Amino acid sequence: MSTSDFGIPEITAHQAFEEASEIGGHGAHRAKHGATWVPIAAAVLAVVTAIFTLFTAQRSTESLVEKNEAILQTTRASDAYNEYEGRSIKQHIYEALVAAGIARNADALERVAQHERAAGKPVFVKAKLAEQRAAEANTRAARFRTQFVTMEVGITLLDISIVLVSISALVTTLALTIVAGSAAAIGLLTCVVGFFR
Repeated sequence: MSTSDFGIPEITAHQAFEEASEIGGHGAHRAKHGATWVPIAAAVLAVVTAIFTLFTAQRSTESLVEKNEAILQTTRASDAYNEYEGRSIKQHIYEALVAAGIARNADALERVAQHERAAGKPVFVKAKLAEQRAAEANTRAARFRTQFVTMEVGITLLDISIVLVSISALVTTLALTIVAGSAAAIGLLTCVVGFFR
C-alpha cells in the first residue's frame, strides 16, 4: 500500500472493493441470521398482540355495558323506592286521619290504608331486587375493567417487544434480543393473567 504526500495511505480501487466485499459479507451474514428468526418472531408477536387487543376491546365494551346496566337498575330501584315511600306516606296519612277520628268515612279510609300497605310490599321487594341487580352489574363491570387494564399493560409490553425484536435484527446484540424476549414473555403472561382474572 502506498502513501500520499501527506502520509495518508492510498487505497486502490481493488483494495476498496475487497474491503467493501468483506464488510458486505459480514452484513450479509448478519442479515441472513436475522432473516431466519426476526420476521417470524415479529409476525408471531404481532398476531398475539392483535388477538389480545381484540379481547381487550371486548372487555372494555363489556365493562361499559355492565356499567350501563348498573345505572339502569339503580334508576329502577330508585323509582320503586319512591313509589313505596309514596304509598307508605298515603297509608300513614289515612291511618292518622282514622285514628284522629276526623275522617268522614273511616271504614273506607281504613280499607285504602290497608290497600296501600299491601300494594307497597311487592314494590319494596322490586326495589330491593333492582338494587341487588345493580350491585351485581357493578361487580361485573369492575371485573371487566380490571381485565381490560391488565391486558392493556400486557399489550404495551408486547408492542415494545415487537419494536425491540425488529431493532435487534439491525443491531444484532444478544442483550437486546434477551430484553425483547423478556418483554414478550412478560407481556404475554400479563395478557393471559388479565384474560382469566
